[in-house]
Amino acid sequence: MVTLLFIVLLFLPINALGKTSSSPVYYRVKRGYKIARKFHTSIKSIKKLNHLHSNIIHPGQRLLVREPLKITPLSRDPFFESLMNSSLFKTYLVKRREPLYKIAKKFGVSLLGLKNFNDLPTYYAKPGEILKIPIRPKPSKNLDFFKKLEFCHKIQRVYYRVKRGDSLYKIARKFHTSIKSIKKLNHLHSNIIHPGQRLLVRVIKVKNRCEELAGYILHTVEKGETLLKISQEYKVPIWKLRRINHLYGNKIVIGETLKIPVSVNDDTLADRFKHFCCPDFELDSIEKTELSKKLWEVAERYKYYRYKFGGNGNGYLDCSMFVKLVFDKFGIDLPRTARKQFMLGKKVYKGQLLPGDLVFFLTRGRYPSHVGIYLGNGKFMHFSPAHRGLAVNSLNEPYFKRHYLGAKRVFSPEFYIFFRSFLTELKNSNSTSKETAEAPSIKGNS
Repeated sequence: MVTLLFIVLLFLPINALGKTSSSPVYYRVKRGYKIARKFHTSIKSIKKLNHLHSNIIHPGQRLLVREPLKITPLSRDPFFESLMNSSLFKTYLVKRREPLYKIAKKFGVSLLGLKNFNDLPTYYAKPGEILKIPIRPKPSKNLDFFKKLEFCHKIQRVYYRVKRGDSLYKIARKFHTSIKSIKKLNHLHSNIIHPGQRLLVRVIKVKNRCEELAGYILHTVEKGETLLKISQEYKVPIWKLRRINHLYGNKIVIGETLKIPVSVNDDTLADRFKHFCCPDFELDSIEKTELSKKLWEVAERYKYYRYKFGGNGNGYLDCSMFVKLVFDKFGIDLPRTARKQFMLGKKVYKGQLLPGDLVFFLTRGRYPSHVGIYLGNGKFMHFSPAHRGLAVNSLNEPYFKRHYLGAKRVFSPEFYIFFRSFLTELKNSNSTSKETAEAPSIKGNS
């Protein structure tokens, strides 16, 4: 006789976030598991899906806990249709027996980006079908942000080898720290330590390292470059480069990082600095609002998805995957992680942000760990672990202001020009249709 197991299912209210999977989710009942809480749904929903008339379930029983969630396709939007037909993207004719992954590999784009941009229902393209190849933004050249970031956030770890007679109290006093801090750094759950044990006792942040880079950009020496070429490129005298970088001759090594002086007051370097850091393209208020609407229209398709670190779909996404999926629709093929996304595009200052710019945050570690999409008026959208999904926040909120790292622009000037011309054509067509509609009444009055 099979012993019945009564499992207490915690009742949670049904909400839209309950439907979070693009495929059905099943669960095999285990002893003592609280299923409703685990899958963020309700008892009523599980009973309805499995046609249960009571709360009695058995170990090993297979339950359907969530129905498949279908992403609502975008309506036939004139903008996305004209974007697909524009000359911004390459076209490719699919050959016979040519899988999609080979085409993606050939053009150096992700398989998911190729599929999403062409609205393919599966990872298969028919022979003779014409595909549009999404654009992979170019890496940031001559601005090695990661080296500068690592330089600025360098830390020093102090270790100690436990000796006979030592205690956490003595070690904490010796290194001017606390027992609580040592236990936290070493993940200790008690005050018991052993002779010979290696403890991390302090983590020291190296201060004022960034002051050394104030007024400089970093240039990584590439193959074929000489100090003379770099001097001519940046319009900086060789003697100045040698003095700043402590060089005793003109010899430089491939991969070496050089500091290049940049001053916004210096006319010879102002244009160069602006080219690297300050994209000069600007949109008016109407264009910003319309572009923000288009971005939100795409993002809203994932409003029922939940946040999960490393989520690649099936109802779960993280911040970087959400950003990638949104830009797939615009024909921009971004990498999978926030760290790699930060390496693309051009740096943008806070006062020059446009809708579509990527905003990055340093929430943990020394590298970008969170990313969102700027919408305008200081607001940005992102997949937030705190909100367990899609959220809109302000860059001026204390938390985001404190952890803000920087912004990158991945939309090209050609895209903005296309968007502006599209809005102009739309405005002209609307005014023409309005005049046509009013024409009969004018004729009748005459």
